[in-house]
Amino acid sequence: LAALDATTRIDVRRDLRRHLATFEGVRVVVTHDPVDAVVLADDIAVLDRGRIVQSGSPDDITARPRTPWVADLVGTNLYKGTAAANTLRVDGGGSIAAATTVDDGAAFAVVHPRVVALHRAKPDGTPRNVWAGHATAIERVGDRVRVQVAGRPNIVAEITAAAATDLALADGTELWIAVKATEVDLYSA
Repeated sequence: LAALDATTRIDVRRDLRRHLATFEGVRVVVTHDPVDAVVLADDIAVLDRGRIVQSGSPDDITARPRTPWVADLVGTNLYKGTAAANTLRVDGGGSIAAATTVDDGAAFAVVHPRVVALHRAKPDGTPRNVWAGHATAIERVGDRVRVQVAGRPNIVAEITAAAATDLALADGTELWIAVKATEVDLYSA
């Protein structure tokens, strides 16, 4: 599917899904494209260096990745650390508060890039997670802009092109990151 134009890829993916549904028993599809995997599969096994690192339904894989490799594939921020009530102390520095509570101990937190707000000045308001950082990479992806921000912790934000223009983003731009606790999925490792 990789060599097809965008519209044709969607049509072929849909037709392939229908075709696979007509077969009884196990069907195996191998792909490097996470979109193909999510659209075509009922169950996914993610391989890293020849080993299965996570398996489950497409919803489980995308909502709760268990390794940085899987998080990168599905395009989300994953943090590992130690939880105490509703706060994760991130391995490597920083902390992230969630609205939910997990048992104390090893845990993960997921923050989707779309819920990350970027500011030039420290924001006022209710976000429980606010920290400083600086832009290290800026990439236009369709009508969105993905911004990698070095901070404690590092994070990827996905903002509109208009927001990127308003922020006058460039590599090295000093930023404030804000994430509401209700947007953090905290779960035990």
